[in-house]
Amino acid sequence: MAHSFDLVAIDPASRKSLAVEVKLARISGGRLPTGEFQRMAGQCLLARLKHEAVIGVFGYHGQLPERWPEETKAAERVLADRYGIWLIIRKAG
Repeated sequence: MAHSFDLVAIDPASRKSLAVEVKLARISGGRLPTGEFQRMAGQCLLARLKHEAVIGVFGYHGQLPERWPEETKAAERVLADRYGIWLIIRKAG
């Protein structure tokens, strides 16, 4: 696990750590980027086993289908409330 995250920062004084996992997805044909999102969420859960703070950044190219925000908000709530993982979801480019 030492080298499996996109970014890790450690505070030298407290030895607390922050892991950041980044995933970029291309969306076409109205499909949901479910697989890419699940991989990013899984990596975030693994990071949370070792690090005190975890941020997941999900960027996408294309247009998200209308139902995506509802499903994503539910996933965001679970990851934040149950596991203390913050998600940032943004259109890239």
